[in-house]
Amino acid sequence: MISQRHLRQESRRGLPPCIARRNQQALKHLGLAHCAARRQQQRGPEEFDDLLQESRVGLIRGLERFDQQRGLRPSSYLLSRANGQILHYRRDRSRTIRIPWRLRDLYAAGMKIHMNAIRTSCRASAITSLQPNSL
Repeated sequence: MISQRHLRQESRRGLPPCIARRNQQALKHLGLAHCAARRQQQRGPEEFDDLLQESRVGLIRGLERFDQQRGLRPSSYLLSRANGQILHYRRDRSRTIRIPWRLRDLYAAGMKIHMNAIRTSCRASAITSLQPNSL
């Protein structure tokens, strides 16, 4: 995805070695940020550019905190960090209101009881309307 020309340009910038290494790694794993942004694009109303920017921030932060001694592959760790950054963005800045699952379940159970009550009252009124008046 990133060409060798971009990698060479980045190596000639004259940055401190730790930042240059981090930037090289970020360029190598930039496809993970695109992957996380594409996956999350379908789950909300935010613009793709905003999601991509947040996933790149998560990727860079993940590169700074990545520890090879833990035995994880960089791709799995960085993808989860990019995805997590997008989720934090949505939680903090998005206009979408998330209704907790307990309230949704409570609402669904209440609607079920309400519909059953309507059905039984309709049946009861239909049965009483079929019976002849005893006057």
